[in-house]
Amino acid sequence: MLSDISHQLKTPLTSMGIMVDLLKSRELTEEMRIRYASNIERQMERMTWLVKSLLTLSKLDADMIQM
Repeated sequence: MLSDISHQLKTPLTSMGIMVDLLKSRELTEEMRIRYASNIERQMERMTWLVKSLLTLSKLDADMIQM
């Protein structure tokens, strides 16, 4: 599961990097800027969920919590 989560983190990071590069374009319309910013926000939420899952797995592994 740890390997799966680390792989899943790569996808939103790559996506966010591309959108940040696109946001730097001077030709970008305001509508597109808002769209890309919203996409980045969704990717950040996804990454937050994945990191929380990693922390939970870590606690389970350390016997700090039980299922």
